[in-house]
Amino acid sequence: MKPLLTFLLAAAALAFISACGSPTRGKSAAHVIIPAGTFGVENSWTPPEAQVQEMERELARMFYAADRRITGLPDGVPPYPLSDYNIRYSGSGPAESRYIFAEAMHTSLPESARLLTMEKVNMPESGGPRYLTFMYDMNRKRITNVRFNTP
Repeated sequence: MKPLLTFLLAAAALAFISACGSPTRGKSAAHVIIPAGTFGVENSWTPPEAQVQEMERELARMFYAADRRITGLPDGVPPYPLSDYNIRYSGSGPAESRYIFAEAMHTSLPESARLLTMEKVNMPESGGPRYLTFMYDMNRKRITNVRFNTP
């Protein structure tokens, strides 16, 4: 009976970890993709939704494990889970060197909802893990850097 109980507890723990703590299921709280040609925004093409979803999965993995592409966080301060951020995506660059630029704000901030509109939102120069920007290189198919805005 004891080995069975141990097995069941181990299986339950594994199921909990794989369902709740999986970095591969990363998804932002909400996101918006700015269409090409939007007034007041420097974007020359519209990133596809499938690419944005792939980026979010990669970013969630980066948040889960230390990654040297992440800068701007004070030592020992982890980022919030990706699901705590609203993110705005835009595409820029000519066809041969396209990239996706993203701005993200923690959902607890009042201006976070404005980030999901077409309005211009100025990202502050400080704020620790509540604000971040990142860039995705379409040729290399990877996030090239993630910058948190620190004081």
